[in-house]
Amino acid sequence: MAETIDGLECTGCGHVNLPGADYCEECNGDLHRDSDFHPLTDAFAVKFMNEEVSHLCKYSAVSVDKSAKLKSVIDKMVSEAIGAVLVLEGRQVVGILSERDLLMKVAGKDVDVDSATAESIMTRNPETLTTESKVVHAIHKMAVGNYRHVPLTTAKGEPVGILSVRDIIHYFQESH
Repeated sequence: MAETIDGLECTGCGHVNLPGADYCEECNGDLHRDSDFHPLTDAFAVKFMNEEVSHLCKYSAVSVDKSAKLKSVIDKMVSEAIGAVLVLEGRQVVGILSERDLLMKVAGKDVDVDSATAESIMTRNPETLTTESKVVHAIHKMAVGNYRHVPLTTAKGEPVGILSVRDIIHYFQESH
């Protein structure tokens, strides 16, 4: 980092940033790091920006029909030890039902889990990722949308799995 009259010059890309900035506005490099690190050439950053999410999702999709009763959905989630299921109509994802949905829409409410359906409390038309989506895109989508789980589909929209925050944490643990 070189300090100029105009601000801080990034050693990675040469961009002059506002005084007091911690990270380069152009390349997101750390302006206070005493090394030749540059995020676009660092091996981990390159992998992170180019790797597809298909490498992160290690389990097949657990799904239920939209007409499934909540009691059976809850039983399935408990027996599979999972935090979310895909809700399908035929082979198309029409929703996702997560622990958060159960907590916010069922727990402490007057909902009969023996008669209410997955469709009645699912998050409708969830944003999805395809197996070809990049890890960096997945993290961005999850952060911006405040999602803990995102359905993973083929390019044709067929369900493949659910990408979770836990999958991303494991990815970072294994990659770095």
